[in-house]
Amino acid sequence: MNMRFLDKFGSHWIKVKFFEKLPSSVGVKKLSGARFCEAVDRSLIEPVILDEKCISCLGANYVFNWGNPKRKEIIDSWQDTAKISEDIAGIILDSVPRLKKSYKCIGLNTNDEPDLLLAYLTPEETMDLLRIYHNHTGEILNLNLSSVMTICGNIVVDTFMKEKINISFGCDKARKYGKIAREKLAIGIPRKLFNIFIP
Repeated sequence: MNMRFLDKFGSHWIKVKFFEKLPSSVGVKKLSGARFCEAVDRSLIEPVILDEKCISCLGANYVFNWGNPKRKEIIDSWQDTAKISEDIAGIILDSVPRLKKSYKCIGLNTNDEPDLLLAYLTPEETMDLLRIYHNHTGEILNLNLSSVMTICGNIVVDTFMKEKINISFGCDKARKYGKIAREKLAIGIPRKLFNIFIP
């Protein structure tokens, strides 16, 4: 599926799959101490499996509902880096998409039917996709943009839960650790909309 998107739209497409139990995939790398956006970049080289013990980022653990994410610690870190009040940090955190239940693990580019596809595209490539969506559905795509937890939350979790296309400009950490080029933005497409783009 990701190769068909690659052939038609360019860029690299990453398959994202939520698993209820650990899959018996062969040749899949289980990472440790990684940020989710780092794992996305790593999955371009080899398939990756992630669980709550693999992820070192508080934000990703929070949006994936893994472990016992420390809300106060996230808010405190934002106050230190962004110099915002505790109240504003709390409002922002409450607006971040979060899974209602936790999954055993997440696969990136495993040999399973994906729940969504994720890519980093140029504005022109994104425009081409949006034109196809608009011409097929007649709908205007309304977006919720954020500057925090953008790949794990806004792209992966929100696309998965709401089964809608999401676009993000990324965040400082995603661009740094996920190696998102300055001319790229992120897009997530849910499985139920694949056939719009690849009939």
